[in-house]
Amino acid sequence: MDPAGDQFGSVRFDAEVVGRDGLDTNDHSHYYDMGSESLRVLTHIATGDDGQLAGEGLVAEGRRQPHVDLPTEVELPFGGKVALSDVGFDIPGSPAYIDPEADRPSESVTKDHAF
Repeated sequence: MDPAGDQFGSVRFDAEVVGRDGLDTNDHSHYYDMGSESLRVLTHIATGDDGQLAGEGLVAEGRRQPHVDLPTEVELPFGGKVALSDVGFDIPGSPAYIDPEADRPSESVTKDHAF
């Protein structure tokens, strides 16, 4: 199970890179940049003050598995429609790769954090 997935039960934190343009594997080299969101979060965690993360808006949504929603109605050949139960499910066995942070606007990433 993916530790960053929403079904794992972990808490993800904001760690985006200022000036980023989409997803970039090099972003993992910036966790300790001075003033970064990630350094602020890691400092809270290391000092046992992780309860401050949500209050400072530094908690990120977990990654999700691909999801399938089935139709909620069927059109009958002679006219009319029949409502169906609302059924949806995650694709079993697929990794949690849909990252809500991928759509985060770059101008929302902050770099002025300090202690």
